[in-house]
Amino acid sequence: MPGFLNIRDNTCMISPYEAAFELVKNNRGEYGDVCVTLSIAYRVFDAPKSEGFKFVGEAPVDDISVSDGQDRPLKWTRVQMRETRLEWKFVQPVRNNETTVVARFRIRDALEEETGGNVFTAPWVGNFRVPVSRVVYRFIFPAGFRPTRTVVNGRPAKMKTSADGRTVAEQGYESPPAGGFCVRFSPAMGRPPSWKKPAGPGRGGKAKPSNPLFSLLAILGFILLWNLSHCDKKGGGTSGKGGGCATSVGDFGGSSGCSSCSSCGGCGGCGGCGG
Repeated sequence: MPGFLNIRDNTCMISPYEAAFELVKNNRGEYGDVCVTLSIAYRVFDAPKSEGFKFVGEAPVDDISVSDGQDRPLKWTRVQMRETRLEWKFVQPVRNNETTVVARFRIRDALEEETGGNVFTAPWVGNFRVPVSRVVYRFIFPAGFRPTRTVVNGRPAKMKTSADGRTVAEQGYESPPAGGFCVRFSPAMGRPPSWKKPAGPGRGGKAKPSNPLFSLLAILGFILLWNLSHCDKKGGGTSGKGGGCATSVGDFGGSSGCSSCSSCGGCGGCGGCGG
């Protein structure tokens, strides 16, 4: 049902929406963690709104905090599903007015390594069930590090310098681009994420023969169980990790190939992934 996959909540909109990704050291002293700051400006219409939420991907997250535009702490909850869902409550219900939520958290071992450089992906970042406009994504490099080449979502990045002298890759959009956020840069800084599963066939693992009929039944059963368990009653949906970026660091001219897809069948299933 195509209409179901495009359900949107029109009781409010988000504008502007800014996501900043800051590369920081992990507990091994290596640059591999990413601290995320989401600034979500709600414009609420006639129907009162008292809470919001955002799915933030499959990777482990911690150091969570949520505040309003005046830096007042907001009550928040982490719901662990296949992805992490962050929920928050406003200081008071909002109607025909605006309010801003700032969500901060750390993604552990988020930086992936590939030949000649690194890649970071956040396919979940632009998935919402409400209209979103005036979008800005930033990737903030550590002090003293200047990449020789940087690509954001398949295009050469616009590079800036922050007030404290750090290099920042920044990209603006009228609305969230398909596939979320993907940055590739060289030279390399980090190692592969430790939370990922061991390499499979083609990456050092050995393929095992399988029965095609058994594989088909297993896939169908998995899809059925996944839909039942992840379409929550609020209609939030989730975004998958996606396939990451298709191009290598040496192929800076190609499309990023970053993609995400909700657990409820197609991008935007169950109404989106934030609101």
